[in-house]
Amino acid sequence: MVLCVTAVGKFYIDNLLNFTRTEFSKKFDIHILTDHPELFPDYNTDLYYKGTFNFFDKISYGFTVINKLQQSGFIVDADDLPTFDNLYNSFDTNSEYIQVQQYWDERGTFNYTDPDHISFWRFMKNFLKENNISENNIYMVLEKVLFLPKQNYSEFLNYFESLRFLFEKNSREQEMWRGGVGNGEGVAIGYAFYRSNLKHKRLSN
Repeated sequence: MVLCVTAVGKFYIDNLLNFTRTEFSKKFDIHILTDHPELFPDYNTDLYYKGTFNFFDKISYGFTVINKLQQSGFIVDADDLPTFDNLYNSFDTNSEYIQVQQYWDERGTFNYTDPDHISFWRFMKNFLKENNISENNIYMVLEKVLFLPKQNYSEFLNYFESLRFLFEKNSREQEMWRGGVGNGEGVAIGYAFYRSNLKHKRLSN
């Protein structure tokens, strides 16, 4: 089983180093995108070289690796690794569905965007309107833990990457999250799910 993790910065690297010392970590073929690959000599690593972190990169990295290997696997945020062993059995790793831990809220779709954040999301609302896509079709995916079954994700990646510039531009103009750009990428995931007709489901509460 593949596990893709992005660990950029000391906090995330330390979380990942601690995870690699656990017995549970041995279940996985771990692939790491990091600014310090020398700290992970026993694993598959790729260098993260950007001065400003882009949240799109952790998603693209995971989908690209799993697509290339044509194996099922997980994309897990480095700060969720300490609890991943408790969550793991909640996923059906034999399923043909992509599985997400949860949505941003119980209703899940973009038409229920928090009213306090409308100004941040105006760019995406305009984009969907211009492309005649209903906000009801776009899920706001909490992207912290994702299970991807073996299948072709090339079309997903094309649609996801098509939004990169818009999200990065909006981050710089509105609100950068923890010094990074491309925040709100869970909506871009939902858009790419819809456009590429990929089946997904949320874990049962």
